[in-house]
Amino acid sequence: MMTISYENCRLQDCKSRGIIEVCRHDDMVIIDITVTIPDYLFFMKDHQDILDEISNSKDINPQLDNLMLCTTPWSIAFYPLNKIQLPIIVNNEYPISRILCLFKDILSNNKKYEFICTPPIKPNGGELFIYKCSNVNDKDFRSDQYRWLCKGDNKSKNSLILKSYYEIQITTGKIRSSSKKFRRHIYTMKNSNEQLQPLVIIHYLGSSDAAIDLPHGNSKLLRPFVGTMPSTKEAIRSQVRFKDGPHETYKNIQDTKKSEMLTKSVALKDIEKTACPRDTKQIKNFKYNESKKYVVSRDEIFSLLEMARQDFEKIILVIEIYPDTNVIFGDPSCIDLANDLLKRSFTNKHIPQLVSYDTTFNLGDFYVSVLVMRNTDIVGDPIFPVLFMIHERKLLRTHELFWGSFIKKLIHFEKYGHNVPIITDREKSIVSAILNSISIANTNLTFCHNHLIRDVKHWLHTNNANQDDLKVYINEIKYLIQIKNENEFEKKLNEYKIKWSQSFLNYFEKNIEYDLKNRCSFFKTNRFSAYANKTPTNNISESLNKMIKQWNDWKELPLDALVLSLYKMQIFYVNEFNRCYRNMGDFHIKEEYINKINELNVPVSSINDDITQIVKNIKNNKIESKTIIEKKSTYRMTQISLANHVLENKLIDYSPHLQVHIVRCAYSNKTHTVSKIRNNLQCTCTGITTRECYHIMAVKFLTSEIQPNKNKVYKLSELKRKRTKGGRKAPRPGDIEGSKIIRANDSLEADGLTSNFSGKKQCLIKPPEIENKIVLPKLKLNNTVNLKGFETLMPCCWISSFVIDDVISYFIIDNEKDGSILYIPSNMYEYFYIKDYTNIIQTFFDSDALNKDFILVTMNTKPLQGEHWILGVIHLKLKIIIILDSLLDQNEREEHFINLLQITFLCYNVANYYYETNLKFKLNEWQCVYAKDAIQQTNSFDCGLYVCIHAFCYIKDISFFNEPSNSGREWLFYNYNEYSKFKNLEEFKFSENQYRHILNNIDINKIMSMENENLEDVTFSIDNIPIQQLTINFKKNTKNL
Repeated sequence: MMTISYENCRLQDCKSRGIIEVCRHDDMVIIDITVTIPDYLFFMKDHQDILDEISNSKDINPQLDNLMLCTTPWSIAFYPLNKIQLPIIVNNEYPISRILCLFKDILSNNKKYEFICTPPIKPNGGELFIYKCSNVNDKDFRSDQYRWLCKGDNKSKNSLILKSYYEIQITTGKIRSSSKKFRRHIYTMKNSNEQLQPLVIIHYLGSSDAAIDLPHGNSKLLRPFVGTMPSTKEAIRSQVRFKDGPHETYKNIQDTKKSEMLTKSVALKDIEKTACPRDTKQIKNFKYNESKKYVVSRDEIFSLLEMARQDFEKIILVIEIYPDTNVIFGDPSCIDLANDLLKRSFTNKHIPQLVSYDTTFNLGDFYVSVLVMRNTDIVGDPIFPVLFMIHERKLLRTHELFWGSFIKKLIHFEKYGHNVPIITDREKSIVSAILNSISIANTNLTFCHNHLIRDVKHWLHTNNANQDDLKVYINEIKYLIQIKNENEFEKKLNEYKIKWSQSFLNYFEKNIEYDLKNRCSFFKTNRFSAYANKTPTNNISESLNKMIKQWNDWKELPLDALVLSLYKMQIFYVNEFNRCYRNMGDFHIKEEYINKINELNVPVSSINDDITQIVKNIKNNKIESKTIIEKKSTYRMTQISLANHVLENKLIDYSPHLQVHIVRCAYSNKTHTVSKIRNNLQCTCTGITTRECYHIMAVKFLTSEIQPNKNKVYKLSELKRKRTKGGRKAPRPGDIEGSKIIRANDSLEADGLTSNFSGKKQCLIKPPEIENKIVLPKLKLNNTVNLKGFETLMPCCWISSFVIDDVISYFIIDNEKDGSILYIPSNMYEYFYIKDYTNIIQTFFDSDALNKDFILVTMNTKPLQGEHWILGVIHLKLKIIIILDSLLDQNEREEHFINLLQITFLCYNVANYYYETNLKFKLNEWQCVYAKDAIQQTNSFDCGLYVCIHAFCYIKDISFFNEPSNSGREWLFYNYNEYSKFKNLEEFKFSENQYRHILNNIDINKIMSMENENLEDVTFSIDNIPIQQLTINFKKNTKNL
């Protein structure tokens, strides 16, 4: 034992004093340092001189030289009178017997050892640590910022000490290798109950020089990868189950770890790599993996078929899985109630009954259409759902299946519905299906006036109507709707037509007039009691849709869970009506129906769910028990939910005489028996011993046989074609008749494209003929904030098309240049690239493109794969086509010049078709310029930033400028965020079903074929010159033309 005292250690302003004790044993050296500091943290690296002085002392074993060289750079923060234990130095491997003695010394307190409570940080060979676990599951001691490969343990020797062997990892990939030059041994001790003690001894052997900084095995980046502490991973798992976003979770966990390290007196900067989350991408990965655990069913279609066979044979009316998935279902009691209400409205035309039909959205991969009616027996006429249809696409065939095959047969509307209006929106497939299926629909079909007014607003917005004109037109349409006499309607309409512009009059007569007069006006609809004092609206369906989405906190609800939750919601309504008939609850029956209405027939066991908790209960479908049951991949969560329902309602009993369990079904009055045959449980609902229905699950829990059998998993969901999701109500490709590919107004991303481009460069040639098809309207702006766009604005990320398109659109709007500049977004150019010209022709037609000053086009050099963003500029006044490229290319982007020339040619043809003129597109009058003075990027990821800068300079009419990457991305972030706010304004919103004028096939073919002889075998040259002077004083140049 050697003791050294010191005071005032010669460091400036340091008044610390302390004692250093050096205790030498035969096989190790232990150094204890006790220091006192007045009022601030002590850092050992600031006291290197005094430690070096001790290490050079002749009285201390020279072995300490290496120790001091290793330990003096440490930054260990501690409070006054703390005692710091430096590493124990043991260069040779300890035998198990010596480790056992060391454990006994530690547990008996015969010798005082200092413990560490945080993992060692890049320790050297020969160092030995004693780690005290915070709990039995604490594995943080493994996170020492090295990469190790486990080489086994000594479990088979039944020793009191469990020893694990590790070697340093030196390669990554599929075949990982290790080196024996640097090793780690971890020792834990078992108690009498074979449980591990909360103490761990970690011993490092060899040279740490063998350690190599390696990247992650699945990463293409070369950034060194350091594993995160297990406790931090568990904190992330628990946090991502809430609705906090990745950035909030990242910040919360980082703040928590900072406070933890402060209480443990450890400098965060030393341990931050392992103690804190790596980045937000790691948080997102955890969120994705955790969400997979809460999938209601691994095979939703098979689970739905299983439900239909068990208890829902009278509830689920049809399940179609080919060619599209369609499910129609509803409780029979609601269908009976609907027919009774129709009969009463037939005998008494003053009953304000109506039938509403609408399609909701945002419920997973499917649309949900609901038939809604009023319960006119109850005060206030509360609404209730009669039938649901979950469908994959919004086709005429889909809605005809619902109305023609089921509504017509189950709901006696044609017999008793003469006094009941049908109200819906103006969606073409719905209207056609109703008119084709219901004979009295031609007189009873009405449209919601709110939808009609929104359609008119949308047309006015797209045609640049100012606020004063918009108010005038909307007020006049509203006045026409409210007129109570047909003659007065005609008279007033003729007065308005004289004042209206010719373009609006054409639109009105073609799209609005018939619907307004015959299906929306007051004088046509007031014959129905439901509209006695008001014009028709679809508010009852909209309110039901809102409730469904409000209670559904599951963004990706699988099909089987969606059916079960909607059915439970329907049963909730039935239960409330029954309570009303028993003079209970919030509803009150009308006086004329007291004691005259029979209760609805519904199983009592199925009505105890709180409507606000339906989806939550299905998600939290674990069968509670005293032991924790790990969910296997074969578990079907809807089946577990039904089994849980049986147990909670005590719908299960055991017959000792028959030695079978009797299980009553959850949503019907049927019973099934579960018996044991050859050690397998068999239920009468299936008769197959290898299947596990929810009746068997309930019995297994009751008899403590809670582990599921390893049954075969049937993957019927794989039969369902995988297709991209639509945004809110926007259809995906093929969701409506004749649809090809469009970007929905609020979709997060345009749907995938299929290329028919040969990949070879071509001269400007005649476009291919368009096949007979229904032409869709132009692409619409994205009116939701895309979170993926914000993520791509992080440093060193490739900026996405969402950001580029929205930022350039905002530049044009903010500078009030939408009258002189037309912008072609990147996705529209992608469609043009694969020779789908429909959207760009429709855009030229609606925007009067040829009268603009110039057209901006964002292009990707490889549109289908994604490579590099460039900007195309078509000067219609100067007759110059320019490409601004932040990575100048030797081939001068010839292929994209060809495309820009063809876009210009189409612009001329559209103008000739619309104005019936004969303007000539003469190629020899046009100049193609590959601008050599375009601003050049200095990295591989900022091409999107420079596209926006170049566009901004043309829009603002200013000189080109350069901007550093980080500040440029902040600039884009601000404009992207401002545009998202603008899109949420009321005047920006529009209806999706009506457009200005949709070009038909004949129109498209005429435009595509006009003057094609001028485009055969043409050639052109590309000038590689500066273009800056054409940007400055653009207005002055155009005046001289």
